[in-house]
Amino acid sequence: MTSGLAAASLKPYLRHCGYGGGLLRPNFRFGDDHQAPLVGFAHEPADARSACIAALDCSDEREVQALVTTMRPLGAPVVLVCAGGRLQWWKQGHAGPTLLITYPASDVPRFFAEKKKELSPEVVYRAKTWA
Repeated sequence: MTSGLAAASLKPYLRHCGYGGGLLRPNFRFGDDHQAPLVGFAHEPADARSACIAALDCSDEREVQALVTTMRPLGAPVVLVCAGGRLQWWKQGHAGPTLLITYPASDVPRFFAEKKKELSPEVVYRAKTWA
């Protein structure tokens, strides 16, 4: 990607949000044949019950929503997609994924600084279990 923005590049930001130690898993496999480049969990075991956030790469912006939909079995209510030099924040819901906000690659540090608490494993997991 020309912007340097990729799911793997979000790892330090997600660690800063609280996904430390084994809670952040690269190339996480789930379901029969799915894989997410980066997944953050609230606790062990790392499965659909504890999945909080997934980070994905998408080279075709027209396919982002379909890609996010394929992540539904993962169980992560928050999906961050790196597409076209932008970071997109998606929310998984019963009716399908919803795009909440888009940031240019240059604003990724600001995005994580502003959303640190909202993206923390504790807050995402609490919202997930209460939903």
